[in-house]
Amino acid sequence: MASVDTALPQVHHEPIPTSTTIVSKMEWLSVVRCCVYENDLNAAERTILLMQKVGLTIPEDAINHILGISALKGDTSHLESLMHHTLSGPPTETQWDLHVKAYLIQAGQYTPSGCSDLVDSTHPIFLTGTLNVLHDYEASGHFAPIKSYT
Repeated sequence: MASVDTALPQVHHEPIPTSTTIVSKMEWLSVVRCCVYENDLNAAERTILLMQKVGLTIPEDAINHILGISALKGDTSHLESLMHHTLSGPPTETQWDLHVKAYLIQAGQYTPSGCSDLVDSTHPIFLTGTLNVLHDYEASGHFAPIKSYT
């Protein structure tokens, strides 16, 4: 049985010359949900990029769902890659918060509610990555939501 990863082609960023598609937006979003369910974030990202190539508007919730999974893993490089390739404007407050949380999780200083026993408080970590992200947003005039600071 072929995996989701091998079933989806690699995506290049050139636009598809036709504006017609045989797959509905709901079907595209179903593929994204299946990729996330299978924990294949690369395939989910490629699906989003294919949706963009055929001219579909991607719902913020679909992008946020993939960003949220990357943030929970502390996978800042994948999260930033997805933000770079899929967002047409500045990140929303939710996306900023997910970006900051990804750095906190990567540093081991943030755990989702109910999992506080996972934090190792005996080894303090200076959160330079998190602070850099917050400062970059502030410097560009886009302030992260207050929940990102708490």
